[in-house]
Amino acid sequence: MHIDSWLPKYDFKESYSTRIASSPETVFKAMCEADLTRSGLIKILFGLRGLSFSWKSRSLRLTDMTKSGFILLQDAPPFEIVLGLVGKFWTPRGGIQRLSTEAYGEFCESGYAKVAWNFFLTPQEGSTLLFTETRIQCLGADAKRSFSRYWKFIKPFSGLTRKEMLRIIKKVAEGSTTVWNK
Repeated sequence: MHIDSWLPKYDFKESYSTRIASSPETVFKAMCEADLTRSGLIKILFGLRGLSFSWKSRSLRLTDMTKSGFILLQDAPPFEIVLGLVGKFWTPRGGIQRLSTEAYGEFCESGYAKVAWNFFLTPQEGSTLLFTETRIQCLGADAKRSFSRYWKFIKPFSGLTRKEMLRIIKKVAEGSTTVWNK
């Protein structure tokens, strides 16, 4: 997985998966193009976190997340996409650092946390396994203490968001709903 080259060492990790009755190509397309604003839960949780998606947003695709500070680290169709984010997520404004892909890889300033988040596809007989993993590396002891307190509160909501994304991607890839961003 490409996420290993972006954040091989981390302090926290969450993983989720789902089996989808479609080819990796179809699942990857659904993953990149599904409109996640069809989920009120995702809009609310992203809005509460202060990310730049509001009720007025027309659409939200996974690849649109770069507008709120996420960095597209790796785009390897049809098997993986890796996003990164650096900030002080435990603070009211999040301290999001707007970085280039290269700057993300080199970033090591104490007091921040680095996130690597991927979606990884594995072909199976007649289906595709879609995994998502979020890794967090805290840069310094103070950041680790602060993030740990924050994570205790936010972890269930982060998990809900990831599970909801997998649910939407699965529905789109299997053709049971149309939530493509045109």
